[in-house]
Amino acid sequence: PSQAQASSSRQPPPDAPPVILVITDAPETAEAISINLKNEHYDVKVIGYKDDVRTVFSMHPVLGVFLLMSEVGEKGFSVAIKLQSSGYKLPPVIAGGPEWTRSAVLKAVKYGARDILVTPATDDEIRNKASQYMSIPA
Repeated sequence: PSQAQASSSRQPPPDAPPVILVITDAPETAEAISINLKNEHYDVKVIGYKDDVRTVFSMHPVLGVFLLMSEVGEKGFSVAIKLQSSGYKLPPVIAGGPEWTRSAVLKAVKYGARDILVTPATDDEIRNKASQYMSIPA
């Protein structure tokens, strides 16, 4: 094994299906996004802010994360920090929520977000973010 593989024993089972992880405190938004992603043939795993992200990372290759906030703020950003400290290599993270300010966007990026999704989002916006950042590896 390469050095990277040797030092990182945290790998999901090789035959596990890849998933998009939706972490949320906004169940209605999460449902709309997961239905959209499932229609695009992605497997989706939805968990709450208090759930352990490491469980999902240990069981599935994670293509990307939608971090959905009912209100853009510290609660959601603390989940982004938790993701960064999970010990896993992070896939692209899309931070979603209503009413983004410039400082909130900068903070989200600082905490690892690759892009921002203003919610409620259209099906096209969700699809575009997923296809731009979360393609299934060939």
